Amino acid sequence: MKTKKIITYLFFLTFLISSLSFINPVAAASDTYHIKVNRYTNTVTVYQKQKDGSYSPIKAMLCSTGGKNTPLGTFRTSTKYRWRALFGGVYGQYATRINGPILFHSIPYTRLNAGYMQKGEYEKLGTSASHGCVRLAVEDVKWIFDNCSYGTKVTIYSSDNPGSLGKPKAAPYKKYTGYDPTDRWNGVKPVPVITVPKKIVLSSDDYAYDLLKGVKSIGYDGQDITQDIEIEENIDFNKSGKYTIKYTITDKWGEKASASTTVILE
Repeated sequence: MKTKKIITYLFFLTFLISSLSFINPVAAASDTYHIKVNRYTNTVTVYQKQKDGSYSPIKAMLCSTGGKNTPLGTFRTSTKYRWRALFGGVYGQYATRINGPILFHSIPYTRLNAGYMQKGEYEKLGTSASHGCVRLAVEDVKWIFDNCSYGTKVTIYSSDNPGSLGKPKAAPYKKYTGYDPTDRWNGVKPVPVITVPKKIVLSSDDYAYDLLKGVKSIGYDGQDITQDIEIEENIDFNKSGKYTIKYTITDKWGEKASASTTVILE
């Protein structure tokens, strides 16, 4: 029994060390991106280097800094961690060190498990809520983790202007599930939704009928993407009967959803 406990302990210790160890840098040049963090508006703007050497904004992110506990200045990123132990006995995913104890990392988790995000913390994105680090939604912090090499410049400043691309909105989070709603790698995939009429009744004179009438699709980010719906139908307006229409949508993340309805041609 004692031996079994020791083996179990060693297994957990090995997992913990591997989870918290640093990750090798990505191949991109360190000057490819310049990340600017506005600790006053709690926004992050990523700038990408252009052929002429200038930088253009390409991505805006909502974050939670620590207000005055987040230091001002320009720094260079260093170590990356798939999981990182944080202050207060919690853990963060996809951490990238900015300077000293200051990191980019996810919303905290109470366990080394993507299903144990600390309740109530995701909703604080866009406000000062950390002990000094820069918290981000998983989708955003993983982007930095995957794309920004060691040595990437990070400028932390304070201004009432959120940045070149403004202040984005957080992904909707209607019900706490334990997962970050943007975590498409570990949690439930955030798929779009399509609503369609229960049935459509037409006559042979309705050949110009708009088959999107009464149909709507909303992406997981809350945006209306109805105009991107693809329609599959085989209605023969010369022959009465029942027909099936299939609606399919693919969102910007490549996630798909579909729905069908019946057309009664009288």
